[in-house]
Amino acid sequence: MPKLGFIVLLGEDYMNIVNADIQAQIEQRTNAGETFFASEEGGFTGISEDVKFYMNEAGNPVVVFDKYEIAPGSAGKVEFEIER
Repeated sequence: MPKLGFIVLLGEDYMNIVNADIQAQIEQRTNAGETFFASEEGGFTGISEDVKFYMNEAGNPVVVFDKYEIAPGSAGKVEFEIER
């Protein structure tokens, strides 16, 4: 059902919108000292239709990646707020 939720929130082009936003946030956070896996190491290459997310208090979707999914385990679960 996440696909429908994202379509309602962000429109039919939600995957491109979310992917671009997450990639930009990864770049900013890497520049600030956080560590993420490179794409060839299994890091972020784009969301899938069944991506995990929740809605925060501001009404924005927050994409959640499990521990070790796109960053070292010391990062825990990694979250990205997608501002609408």
